[in-house]
Amino acid sequence: MMVSLMLLFLVTPVEKVVRLVVIKEIKASQYGVQIESAVRDRLAADDKYEEEEEEALEKIVEFLQSKYFKKHSVITYHFSADSTIAEIVVSLEGKEDTKFVVENANVVETIKKWYLGGSNAVSPSTISSLASTLSAELSK
Repeated sequence: MMVSLMLLFLVTPVEKVVRLVVIKEIKASQYGVQIESAVRDRLAADDKYEEEEEEALEKIVEFLQSKYFKKHSVITYHFSADSTIAEIVVSLEGKEDTKFVVENANVVETIKKWYLGGSNAVSPSTISSLASTLSAELSK
């Protein structure tokens, strides 16, 4: 029973955070173009690329346009549990953090899948093994 409870916990939608640390200087506009291209291509392949998605991607690129990522700059993505909203926070050395909220669910889900591999990022056998190990540890 403990294993099934652990499995339920692991597959239940939860908030997710991805923290990227820059290791080589890059213009944020270059990074923004990469996001735009990757997300647009994936949305188009899924037949979900409409005017609203294009507008959301343009706003992300616009948000990043004036920034310059020096080494150790941080980009944090915070995805809501239901994947309808994502916050992008950029932390640059010596500057105040800037935040942008993405509210297009298709764009949010696609960015999340791009970074986390979607729902198949963790194999069922890995989940089962983790649940069994946690169950054994908790029953000690």
